Amino acid sequence: MNIQTPEVLAPAEFHIDQTKLVAFDGCHKIYMAVDEEAASWFRGYYPHIVEGNRSEMLKAVIDWYAESCDLKFVNGARGEDLFGIVEQFADDEEEEECWFCGSPWCEEECQDEEE
Repeated sequence: MNIQTPEVLAPAEFHIDQTKLVAFDGCHKIYMAVDEEAASWFRGYYPHIVEGNRSEMLKAVIDWYAESCDLKFVNGARGEDLFGIVEQFADDEEEEECWFCGSPWCEEECQDEEE
């Protein structure tokens, strides 16, 4: 199976050979378990699991990443330890809105005007 891996997921492809299984929570959390202890935990707690075949696991990671909400990441898991592989947050370029007035971030100047 020839899989076209998006550039953002190149680190996941790099780690796929050490991976026992991949798991997905159905929203944005994707994990690559690299030992049996972590794999066993994900089997018990995560609804979406693919294990064994490297091509199928990589395809699952690519598909899940595409389906994920804007807050998405791929973490590796070894035993009880997690390590980052791919992290991406919603529209990093977008300006934050002020929680108080809703306009592009005003550094709470809007509150100073009301006092």
